[in-house]
Amino acid sequence: MNPGPPSASAPHPDNALVTALVAAVKQLNRTLLRDFAGPIGDVPDSSPTFRPSGALADVSELAEVVLRAAGGIADPWFEKTRWSVSFSFDGVPCRMRHTKLGVRIDMHSAEGVDTDELGAKIDDRLTKAVHFLNSKVVAPAIAAQIDRGAASVQNQYARYRGMVDYFSSKLDVALVAHTQGLTDSPTTRTGGGSAESAIDFIQSLMVAGRRAQRREHEIAYLATALVAGYFSYLQHVLILLSGFSPRALEPEFRLVDLLGSRWADQFSIAYNDVTEPETNQVLAALKSLANDYRNPLLHGSRPEDGIVAEWAPGRFSLVTREGRLSGDHYLWRSGLALGDAHVILGTIGKVDSFLNKHPYWGWVTSGLPVPFDRRSVARAIHEAENGHAGHFTDVTNDAYDHFVNMD
Repeated sequence: MNPGPPSASAPHPDNALVTALVAAVKQLNRTLLRDFAGPIGDVPDSSPTFRPSGALADVSELAEVVLRAAGGIADPWFEKTRWSVSFSFDGVPCRMRHTKLGVRIDMHSAEGVDTDELGAKIDDRLTKAVHFLNSKVVAPAIAAQIDRGAASVQNQYARYRGMVDYFSSKLDVALVAHTQGLTDSPTTRTGGGSAESAIDFIQSLMVAGRRAQRREHEIAYLATALVAGYFSYLQHVLILLSGFSPRALEPEFRLVDLLGSRWADQFSIAYNDVTEPETNQVLAALKSLANDYRNPLLHGSRPEDGIVAEWAPGRFSLVTREGRLSGDHYLWRSGLALGDAHVILGTIGKVDSFLNKHPYWGWVTSGLPVPFDRRSVARAIHEAENGHAGHFTDVTNDAYDHFVNMD
């Protein structure tokens, strides 16, 4: 549950939070936690172990809170261990801990006790208690923190970039294959002037034509997927980069608004001065990519798709929104021309080169979360203004790595 070290402006519990927490704990102790108590003896390392469900392991930090509320005692710090709490359940000494290898429950039970059944009972009770605590206390507190911007955005750069790289590499291969296929297609007849040779030549041309058509459709499919994936990727990295922008310090800035805004608005926040020549050129290129390809392709509204109209009794034509007429054969063509695929790849390459120049691009590619509290944003901007963005990123990355790996 905990995505990283606490931010520079970790919240101080207010009266409302404390009141809600006390009320929730009292109710839990009367119900789901009634069989839990403080430790009543040692739990040897050789004790049977139970691995909780994924649902509980994912929110192990809340499980620690619940156990402490039920009377559990925090154990001394141990290497590669995030937390460890000793407690008892139904008179059985237990210990639950989150280590580098995951979450585990150790039980020092009497001989003959089914520890799998006992562990499942503990797992079930704790999972329900955690869900109750989350709904009554944690979720409202998180919503309040996000509303005032005191939160971090989890970095999913690798996932989004992996999608872009997958489709762009597939598209590159398809374009090369198409060019090679055209080179290998028959262009002249062989076998003299017999009727059989003419038929064979025509058939080979038809086969080559169908293959070329399939390749053109494949290129169109991949290019469409690439455009869609790239704008998803773009919006995510623009959100991350906004955490290093002076716009995030403005009184009217709200993180929830940033998350739900259009990509162009996110761009203007991440890159504060869109009038700067290179920034303006990249923004214009992205708008063209969106208007010419992304919007019509993903909404099924390309002018080339056209409509069929009976312009006179018994006379039908396929007409585009631009007024151009076309025969029915047009419907057999791919959704994008080969030149469009090259335009898409070229524009993406141009935008990528621009993004790589951002002083905190190393932060984005490292996978570090981006804090949006005002103190963290101001610190990042200050470091960048003094030419220390790279060093600041390295130091923060090292600290985050130690935290994640429990060093």
